[in-house]
Parts: sequence; C-alpha cells; structure tokens
Amino acid sequence: RVLIGRAGVETLRDVPEPVEMDPASGFDRMAGVLRERLEAAVERATEGAGRIGLMLSAGIDSASLAALAVRRRGPASELVAVS
Repeated sequence: RVLIGRAGVETLRDVPEPVEMDPASGFDRMAGVLRERLEAAVERATEGAGRIGLMLSAGIDSASLAALAVRRRGPASELVAVS
C-alpha cells in the first residue's frame, strides 16, 4: 500500500512479490498459494484494528475476504459489513 499526499509517495507496507508458477504445478498448489496470500493480506489489513468494516459486493471475492476476517478474529468478533 502506498500513501500519496502533499509530502509525496510513502510506502505504508511492503507488498509481497508476485509468485511465478507453472500451470502444470496443479490447481491445488495454485489455490493454496492464493489462499496464503489472501490470509496474509487480511492479517495485514486487520492488524491492530478494533472493529473491522467490509464493503461487500455480493461476489465471491468479498465474501471470501469476510470469511477469512472472521476466521482470523474469531466468530465472536465485531465485524461490520455493508452491501
């Protein structure tokens, strides 16, 4: 993530390097890497947050991120979703 402001461009967090994978490595391997990256992104985005808010689009992508956030924080966590 970067912050662009009057002082210029400031990097807030490092962005993971892309993973180059051979499609022959298989669907399960590629899905596993995607899941690891999404879990890491949710962890970085929610680190230190009291309440978590999500904008849901009714798509599988936002629903997946919501599920990962609840899994990370626990089912009793306060998660606000707006659709």
